[in-house]
Amino acid sequence: MNMRISKLIKSKQLVQNNVDGNIEINNIAYDSRKVDQGDIFFAIAGFESDGHCYISDAVRNGATVIVGEKPKQSLGLANQIPYIQVSNSRKILSRVAANYYGNPARKMKVIGVTGTDGKTTTCNLISDILRNAGKKMGKVTTVDAIIDNTVYDMGVHVTTPDAITIQRYLYEMAQSDTEYAIIESTSHGLSQYRVNDCEFDIGVLTNITHEHFDYHGSYEAYREAKAILFNILNQNSHKNFRKFAILNADDDSYHYMKKQVSAECLSYGIKNRNVDLFAENISIQEDKSSFFVVLPTGKRKLIESKLLGQHNIYNSLAAIAVAFSQNVPFETIKNYFLEPFSPKGRLEEIALGQNYRVFIDYAHTENALRNILNLARKITKNRVILLFGLSGGPRDKTKRPALGKVAIENSDLVIITAVDWYPSEHVNDIVNQIAKGCLLSGGRLGESFWKISDREKAIEFTINMAEAGDVVIIAGKGHEKS
Repeated sequence: MNMRISKLIKSKQLVQNNVDGNIEINNIAYDSRKVDQGDIFFAIAGFESDGHCYISDAVRNGATVIVGEKPKQSLGLANQIPYIQVSNSRKILSRVAANYYGNPARKMKVIGVTGTDGKTTTCNLISDILRNAGKKMGKVTTVDAIIDNTVYDMGVHVTTPDAITIQRYLYEMAQSDTEYAIIESTSHGLSQYRVNDCEFDIGVLTNITHEHFDYHGSYEAYREAKAILFNILNQNSHKNFRKFAILNADDDSYHYMKKQVSAECLSYGIKNRNVDLFAENISIQEDKSSFFVVLPTGKRKLIESKLLGQHNIYNSLAAIAVAFSQNVPFETIKNYFLEPFSPKGRLEEIALGQNYRVFIDYAHTENALRNILNLARKITKNRVILLFGLSGGPRDKTKRPALGKVAIENSDLVIITAVDWYPSEHVNDIVNQIAKGCLLSGGRLGESFWKISDREKAIEFTINMAEAGDVVIIAGKGHEKS
């Protein structure tokens, strides 16, 4: 759809850059290969490449206007090419995308979910509970996007989609009269302004543990990236909705995050009883969990769930808190948890009549792996066998030995294998770094742990090893089809 550039970018910026506000823009792009005639191209300095290097390609493909951070004279651009210099291309891209699609977030309630572990599961729980309450839902997670009952697969190892895609999804939701949009918001997505104009009405934090230090550099910087969700939540809204922040009071980040929030806060926990919602009398069995949730009203209600593991009780509490904030009747919440629930690649059981149990889980952090292995220990009748690996490339390499340590200390047998193949790093290097953690924690190669780089052969080896009553965990990959 065509739109004047004056509708997309503030007139002050146009005047400062001597750009005619009547220029018609066909579409928005930040990838020069996807530019068509009449598009506005955003040059973004990325983690591995710099979009300013591809401006000439964008112009050749038909870009009408260029937005970038570097001075025009340093780019060798012809004078007749309109160029808008900004201090932050990513931030402006988010605003322009929202303007282009008519600020769709203002037409619904938007819920953002962030944290290290449990984001996707929590998004699914919130979505399904609200849907059971008769609300029309839209959802964008790292697994899929669901808009008006149409499912879009997000592919392999994705993070929060770019700002253009997010706003397009919200636009499609608004077109179908969606009441609630749920957006899984990763630290990368938050720090790179991809969700900056989602105008959140509810922000949810699951937890913050050691992860993505390769990108953020430290726990404090990682925590600050997560806090951006609540900074967005704090902003003045064009909507007249009551705002809520849902925080995990048992997490180390709780007090820091609470200070960042100006919206109404609902806290939840298991260890900390000085909260708005907490779980007690927890029972985790082979095929179900149960607990009593104490609500802000003081009422104590029984929840029986098909979800296994204490980590999923935390996820459930976060979802219940959201539902409570939206006045969903408790019976609706309770009835939902009685239904089978198996998100792709999140504690997904593979039951083909075998006399041992097999679960696939995306667990790829210390906290997530420890949680899944603790659960396996509780429900196994025999041994816990773990097959897992970690991604290569530009990832946090310091956690590899740490996860090897968690694996060997919480499993009876460990098989280390590949997750993905990266041209910049040999899979054996990744496997050996994980194995180092196993060895330092008393593991014995060929006795308590094995290194099998070929993933298919590793899975076959693991399954052949399984005996009656064992629990086999296949971790590190989840919903991916690769």
